[in-house]
Amino acid sequence: MWTRLTAAIALALLLAGLGLGAKRVYGLERSEQSTESDLRSLEAWLQAPGSTRRSARLLRLSLQAGQSVLFEVCSDDRLEAPHFRDAFQLVVFELEPLQLMLKVPLDAAHLDPAQGALRRNADGACLQMGGGKVERSGRYSVDLVFAEAQPAPEVLASAWQARVLARRRLETGDLGYVMSIAAGLALFVGLLWLNRVETPTPKTPTVGSGPSAAGELLLLALATATVAGGTLLPLFGSTLALLKGALLMSAQVGLALLLCGAGRRTGLALVAPAKQPLGWLAAALAGAVALWLTAKLSLSLVPSTSEAPIQTFISWPSGMLAFGALGVLMPLGEEIFFRGYVYRATLRLGQAAAFGLTTLLFVAMHAQQSWGNWGGLLAIAITGTVLTALRALSGSTLVPAVAHLLYNFSLTVASF
Repeated sequence: MWTRLTAAIALALLLAGLGLGAKRVYGLERSEQSTESDLRSLEAWLQAPGSTRRSARLLRLSLQAGQSVLFEVCSDDRLEAPHFRDAFQLVVFELEPLQLMLKVPLDAAHLDPAQGALRRNADGACLQMGGGKVERSGRYSVDLVFAEAQPAPEVLASAWQARVLARRRLETGDLGYVMSIAAGLALFVGLLWLNRVETPTPKTPTVGSGPSAAGELLLLALATATVAGGTLLPLFGSTLALLKGALLMSAQVGLALLLCGAGRRTGLALVAPAKQPLGWLAAALAGAVALWLTAKLSLSLVPSTSEAPIQTFISWPSGMLAFGALGVLMPLGEEIFFRGYVYRATLRLGQAAAFGLTTLLFVAMHAQQSWGNWGGLLAIAITGTVLTALRALSGSTLVPAVAHLLYNFSLTVASF
């Protein structure tokens, strides 16, 4: 009775976290916008709608109440010449009713890169104007207001554009969706751990009756290709990325259960270790702590050559929340597929081959999201190695599942 009740509670927590979390991700995504104007000379901007003899309107856009907004202007000039100093002011207006929201002078302080607002590069310079929380929904504009009636010709010839980044911030309560998913999965793993089966899983499982070695390896290749294809699907936004992750997790579990054959729990090693289960639980906790420390060390010591896709994705609040939810949702599916099914199927080739192939496939599936961030990719390689080692030594898929869930949960909590 208590088993069914606990399973029902676990399912309710999981579905509530996913459903409400997806709704929150969708709401955050709808409020996020990145807008920029064309790059034109100030002389051309003076002819744009909304400009006057003393001002150039670079951008006009709609903003929503409650958004956190950041304004920035960029030029094709590095803004080092003295004629730019005090040539104009950067101004943001709320248009209806007309009132000033932000004003930044182009003075010596703002033109000094050491102050942090100005960034120079080979193509020009960008100046962060600042921003804040939008109080009222409506139309806003970014204008340049000239200090003199006739700016210097060099100023008029320089090209400018405005950029606006608007989003709603994550709140402390958003972590509750992640915790609900994690709690549901933790209860489910706990049920598997405590609910023993009559036939214990040996330390080195053997493959029973079923397809031949070649047949099973062919099925493994097809299953792996299916999962890999799912990981390569484009994201198309945070909400669809969360849906994609949930479907991918379901596919991993479904394929593992389908291809494992009879005796799925023992075949996939979804039982607690036959010997010293509490000791292995402590080992899973120690493994999670070790992985967290090595990830921090890898990210701090190994340089990146570019921004990884996952870094771009989580730079938006909706992406960060979706990533946090998937971070605690995916470990169980990945462990059932990789340390359960893939490890079991490749044991036909020997334990060393099973260890190497399971780790290699796990890392390969995650390589795309961290490409360019080599510290992150190294952390994934270490994670795959440690989790596969826990599987091989304990004879249980639940041990690396516990370690993986705790590790990902700690990373998510640290990022909020």
